[in-house]
Amino acid sequence: MVTEDEDNRSPPVAEESISRDGSVESDGTRALDESSDDDAWRRRRRRRAEQDMEAALPEEEEDPPGDTHLRDRPVVRMLAGQQSLALEVDGIASVLNPTPRQQLAALASNKVFVFASLALGFLTFTVEGIRYWVVLYRTEVFDDDLSVVVASFTLVSSTAPILGMFMGGGVIDRSGGYRTKEGVARSLRVLMFFSLCAGPSAAAMLINDIGRESSLRTFSAFTWLLLFFGGAHVAPLTGILISVVPQEMRSLSSAVSLLVNHVIGYFFAPFGIGILANSSGIKLGFQAVVSASAIAISFCFFAWLEAEKEATGARSKKRRRAVGMRSSSSSTDNVGNVLLSS
Repeated sequence: MVTEDEDNRSPPVAEESISRDGSVESDGTRALDESSDDDAWRRRRRRRAEQDMEAALPEEEEDPPGDTHLRDRPVVRMLAGQQSLALEVDGIASVLNPTPRQQLAALASNKVFVFASLALGFLTFTVEGIRYWVVLYRTEVFDDDLSVVVASFTLVSSTAPILGMFMGGGVIDRSGGYRTKEGVARSLRVLMFFSLCAGPSAAAMLINDIGRESSLRTFSAFTWLLLFFGGAHVAPLTGILISVVPQEMRSLSSAVSLLVNHVIGYFFAPFGIGILANSSGIKLGFQAVVSASAIAISFCFFAWLEAEKEATGARSKKRRRAVGMRSSSSSTDNVGNVLLSS
């Protein structure tokens, strides 16, 4: 006679039992009378179910020789997006040793890098233009005393940019830095706040100098604010230019950004404004220098928009990956429970 408790117990393995390594062995009928044997039987069934699921999954393609750990590297993805046909024809050698043309194409496709480089270049143009032409501008246009102008601008230029660089770098570090795409977008958002402070200062300099009379003290105060908030951009933008490119391309990106910075800032500020001042007067030339800060702010704004797009895409990928992992884990548990209950 079979009692109700005996009927609810786990069924014995008849004629066949599953060994620990997943093989089937024929030892005859073996009843699981003790709880430890019953738990071991269930563990073997779960292990067998997991092995069956792993066998059903598609096998991942192995990386070709010499391409170990390179498939997911950023330089490969960037170059593959720009030179997909060339990489497919040339093979692994072109991935491991990209040509300068391929690297330049990859940098040109990185909009955050391009806009940040131009923003830093025009910011240097404004700072260097003020440094080259402010003394001539104040002495010729407003007949200020040369010694007073020199002393005033020496004080402004020796304090404002340095304090601005310390302040900008400290604020960016406290906000989390720019090592991730979210960090780059957050840092450029902070720089946009600095730009909103520098823009009115530049506008006030232009408005203050519209008439024939202009106070040197007011002019120096607005110049100090412009150089302070402009200097707050320098350290963060320099770091962002390095962080937004793959490590393999940072030497080239640094060289390109320095080239852009020197051509726009250190060459055109004295040379281009000098030509404009000879043809139209030093007042118009200096106003062009100050107005160039608006171009720097515009490129900083464009860089921020592109960084926000990339950060949004990165967050979406993380969410999809997390949902996929949860779905895969749930499916594994469900299949295992079904096999155990059968």
